Amino acid sequence: MSDPSPDLDNRLRDYYESIDLPPDVSGDLVSLIRHSNREDRRQLWWQRPLVAVAIFTICILSTVLLAQTYFDRQELERVAAEIALNHVRRFDTEFEAQSIAALTPEMTQLDFAPVHPQRMKYENYELLGARYCTINDSIAVQIHLEDEQDHEYTLYEFREAIDVAPGKSHEYTFDEIHVTLWQEGEVVMGLAQKKQ
Repeated sequence: MSDPSPDLDNRLRDYYESIDLPPDVSGDLVSLIRHSNREDRRQLWWQRPLVAVAIFTICILSTVLLAQTYFDRQELERVAAEIALNHVRRFDTEFEAQSIAALTPEMTQLDFAPVHPQRMKYENYELLGARYCTINDSIAVQIHLEDEQDHEYTLYEFREAIDVAPGKSHEYTFDEIHVTLWQEGEVVMGLAQKKQ
C-alpha cells in the first residue's frame, strides 16, 4: 500500500483547521479540562498522606516482626545454654523406669506425660534415671540416657511457650556440649550430649 500523498495531508489539515466549534461546546470543553485538572490535583493531595501512612505502617510492622524474630532466637539460645549447663552437672536419680512412658505415673508434678521422642530410635538408648528440674522457669523432666557405645545424653522435656516450630530443630554448641531443641506436640524437647 502506498503512502498517502502530501496533497491529501495538506487538504485534511486545512479542513480541520477551518472547522470552528460552537462557542458553547468550546466553553464546555475548556471548563471540563480545567475541572479535571483540579480533581487530579485534589486526588494527589489526598493520596500523598495515605501513601506516607501506608509506607510508615509497613516499616513499623517489618521492624516489629524482625525484633520478634530476634528475641525468639535469643530465647531459644538461652534455653539451650541452660540445658547445656544442666547436662554438665551430674544429677541424682529420683525416678527409675524401664521406659520414658513408664515415668508418667511416678512424676505426678508434670502437666504432661513424658514420651520417648519420635526422632530418637527407642532401642538405641538405655534409660539410666530421671528427675524433676526447671527449664526457663517451667517444670521439666530431666532424663539420663546412654547409647550402645556408652555415650551419655540428657533429654529434657517441658511445656513452654517458646517459638520452636513443629518439624524444625535448632542446634547449639556450648563448650563442647551439643544441644538440639525441637517440639513434638505441645512438648518441647532438648537433647544434650558431649560432642564426639
